[in-house]
Amino acid sequence: MNYTKLYNNIIAKAVGRKECVGYFENHHIVPRSLGGTNECTNLVELTPREHFICHYLLAKMYQPETFEWYKMNHAFLMMKATPSPHGRYFNSHLYESLRSNFSAVMSDAQLGNKNSQYNTRWIYNNALQKSKKIPKNDKLPNGWFEGRKLKWAPSKKECKKCKIEFEYTSHNKKFCSNKCKAEHANIIQTKKDAATSKLVDSIAFKYGIVYNNLIENSKFIIEASAAGISPRKICHFLKCNDSGGNYYTIRNIISN
Repeated sequence: MNYTKLYNNIIAKAVGRKECVGYFENHHIVPRSLGGTNECTNLVELTPREHFICHYLLAKMYQPETFEWYKMNHAFLMMKATPSPHGRYFNSHLYESLRSNFSAVMSDAQLGNKNSQYNTRWIYNNALQKSKKIPKNDKLPNGWFEGRKLKWAPSKKECKKCKIEFEYTSHNKKFCSNKCKAEHANIIQTKKDAATSKLVDSIAFKYGIVYNNLIENSKFIIEASAAGISPRKICHFLKCNDSGGNYYTIRNIISN
């Protein structure tokens, strides 16, 4: 495909346009990064869609990894990143082309003195709680250390059990110690057991409970099971052992 011809056709059409109605953007016919000037003869008004396509064509016109290719692909990347009042023409094919060149273009953009870290190094001071960059060959000031530090105070949160603040390394950690974690678990379990006992008592109140007998308490067993009470807890409430035979009997009562 002759990308240069397509580019020139769009420019020629825009230059010959008699009236510009709506939103238009200025475009350098010969890009400034390739030696173009700001003179009127090098400027043309394009629609946002035309402007975007022209930069895409410029990115395709040059041989890969040449100076011009890097410059035009970088300009194309910036064209996608820059917001436009009327949006940019963009589809999956343009996206694929953009992404396939992204790594190479950005690597080139960070080489040598184009990199913001070029010929500098980070140092930090604990007393001042500050990090800064200095020239690479400068002497390290007193009280300063090599490297960059962003976090000065350890992260703290309140223990869910004892309400004392503690330093944590994981956001999922909710307790200051295993002891607090175990105590909290016991409290929760005690509350659950109390709620279960209260529920069982309220159901048993409706029926004449016969202890040590599962068959005689079939109505109680059916309602308790429907309320979420486990066969094991039903056995304990009725003072029956939770053997396999009793468990099997409860299952039969519930299923029938």
